[in-house]
Amino acid sequence: MNYAYLGKMVDVSSPTAKQWLRYLEGAGLVVLLHPIEGGPSQRLTKAPKVYFRDTGLACRLLNINSRNDLLNSNLLGNLYETYAVMQLREAYLQNGLEPKLSYYRDSNAKEINLLLQCDDTLHPIEIKRDLLNAKKLQKKFRVFRELLANNDINVGDGYIICDCKEVLDLGQGLWQVPANLI
Repeated sequence: MNYAYLGKMVDVSSPTAKQWLRYLEGAGLVVLLHPIEGGPSQRLTKAPKVYFRDTGLACRLLNINSRNDLLNSNLLGNLYETYAVMQLREAYLQNGLEPKLSYYRDSNAKEINLLLQCDDTLHPIEIKRDLLNAKKLQKKFRVFRELLANNDINVGDGYIICDCKEVLDLGQGLWQVPANLI
């Protein structure tokens, strides 16, 4: 989240934009996802990611009024990620658990969409509407594991949440999971 950019877009100061976003969070309309703590901090992004709890409301605010508009929107990937993160979060909350969620992005544009902490282990999660090259993702997760292992952080299996039909073991501790199973 770039508060200065957001403020400029709505013609308010950066501190005002930040305060407004906190109000939206307090009202339960958005969720702020903060970056991982304890990693290689000199290279980490420090700004939170913003997710609307209701993707229908987000679409309405973006003037996406039909399925066709959504499928042709350059924001489809972002909305799909928002949907998946909120479904995962709600699944935990419905079971009386507060999920420990964060994300990873560094100054070299390396990113993992979502990190789910279970006990002392982080599980990296990528969220992609379309299936991607498994070998490329295995390499991405391997580099991520090595980076965090150097900071004494346990990294467990990784997951790719996508628009696929079945759970599939992609090898090297990487699983493909259909979004409709969340």
